[in-house]
Amino acid sequence: MRFKGIIMKLLIIITFVILIFLANTVHASEDATIKDDIIEVVSYDAKTQTETIETYNNNTYLYRGNYNSVIPNHEPKVKNRAIIDGDDREGMLGISKYPYSAVCLLISYFPSGTIFTGSGAVIGEDKVLTSAHNIYNYDKKEWATTVRVIPAAFGGTVDQTIPIKPYSSTNSEYFWAGSTYVSKKDVDGDWGVLKLDYAIGNDTGWYGLQGYGDASMLTNKLAVSRGYPKLNNHDRIYFEMFEAPGRILDVYSRRFYTDIDVEEGQSGSPVCLSTNDSFIVGIIRGELNASKNVAVRLSNGLVDTIRDLLSQ
Repeated sequence: MRFKGIIMKLLIIITFVILIFLANTVHASEDATIKDDIIEVVSYDAKTQTETIETYNNNTYLYRGNYNSVIPNHEPKVKNRAIIDGDDREGMLGISKYPYSAVCLLISYFPSGTIFTGSGAVIGEDKVLTSAHNIYNYDKKEWATTVRVIPAAFGGTVDQTIPIKPYSSTNSEYFWAGSTYVSKKDVDGDWGVLKLDYAIGNDTGWYGLQGYGDASMLTNKLAVSRGYPKLNNHDRIYFEMFEAPGRILDVYSRRFYTDIDVEEGQSGSPVCLSTNDSFIVGIIRGELNASKNVAVRLSNGLVDTIRDLLSQ
């Protein structure tokens, strides 16, 4: 009887250890086997006010080493960075050079008179990647009528001319957004793509995209984001590109959390790994809490979907 009791105790201990192991590994397993071959997208033509739901089947591409890429049009820029306590963002100098040249200030105008400011990144000749909430106001159920896109902007206000815009500016009146954001304000669907009136990417260069299927490829990695926080100087809003280093923390199938410093206006900013900062791995959403900020993760399937949009 005593021997049976010992056996039972050992079985209980072993079972407990197995449960702890599974609890700690299920997160990574889910990310490594994420099934996102089919992604639903809402397209909107502001000129005709036409909204269309499109489904993208992304099972035709072969992922290499559990990742999927869209290549940038410039070689990655090598730059050493350091992370310190407090607000790590730095104002940018020489922003007319790649990859900073491909970061855009967005000014979105809505039918109700609302004006949003946000950030985005050029990802093709005439395409910009951003957050869905920069182009679709869920609370008022309205799409932007137009979005003004200004790469490498500096200074000025929403209602005034931006004094420094080395690549001029262009507009967008055709958008794509994750359908789950449009239908229910889902964080994981808060991504968007703008089709520009002018192929400004030929002047600015553009970022590549990198989707990882395995969470371990992102977890605890050093990262950097560039965008346009809404700055206030003597009660006047002005615009300046900031670079924010940080670390990718908890990684989920369609989002990840980060300690990158974020303020209003940085929504839509690209997140890149510090070791290869010409490839976007996430999009700052700008939902703040006490210790973490959230970004939409570029999964393999989302990279494939955006690849399809780049050809339109």
